[in-house]
Amino acid sequence: MLSSTKIKKILFASSLISLVCVPQLVQAEEWQFTTGLGAYSANEAWKGTDAKQGIAPLLSATYGNWLIGKDGIVTYNLLSEDDFGLSVGVNYRNDGYDDDKFMGSDKSSDPVFTGYDSPEGDVTFKVDGYWNFVNLSVEQDISGHSKGLTADLGIEVPIFNIGKDFMVQANATVHFQSSDYANHIYGVSAEQVDNSVGRTAYTVGSVTNYSAGLSAFYQLDKSWTLIASAQYTKLDDAITDSPLIGDDKVTSAFIGASYSF
Repeated sequence: MLSSTKIKKILFASSLISLVCVPQLVQAEEWQFTTGLGAYSANEAWKGTDAKQGIAPLLSATYGNWLIGKDGIVTYNLLSEDDFGLSVGVNYRNDGYDDDKFMGSDKSSDPVFTGYDSPEGDVTFKVDGYWNFVNLSVEQDISGHSKGLTADLGIEVPIFNIGKDFMVQANATVHFQSSDYANHIYGVSAEQVDNSVGRTAYTVGSVTNYSAGLSAFYQLDKSWTLIASAQYTKLDDAITDSPLIGDDKVTSAFIGASYSF
């Protein structure tokens, strides 16, 4: 059985590989694989954490309507047209503080996390849809850990392109988290309270975060693609008021290359 750390590594790579794909999914009649490598930098909002940099592998596979490691662990396309699509699948979701996760192997320097028990990640049922430039993703916990729901409503618009070889996209997204999920990630339960290190009791209701970003794709040939992206997320005030949080924003950047065969 895979450890939680390995699962997180696989799923982080899965989220990065989705950058390679334009919003319209293309069905394949045989196995198609995409692999690659990229470098990332991220600034998280947890107290006492510095910017993280590292190397991330990319890996995904497609067979007919089935997608593996692309926008989730396993996804099935119910419909995939140029202007409309719908898919369902299973994913792993973990936004909580964890000094052993892939993007945050360094521990926080803030004493607030002394003796802190990181929240367990969720196995989720996920529904994705798009209509022209608008996309919606909804995830519900089915593992019984957070019992929470998250929903992302966004828009992706091409703002510059040269033929089919080079394209720059802008995106903006509204991220909703139910009270169950937000409290699971950012709240401090009675069992987690330690006033001596500033970890006071805290309950979070439902929250909404907002993000904006840019992505660029350069198709070198039919197999190789260069990828770059940058993202900025503004956190809800109810999150920033948590004793675990030290910033009101999250930023990230990624650059890499993928090979499809």
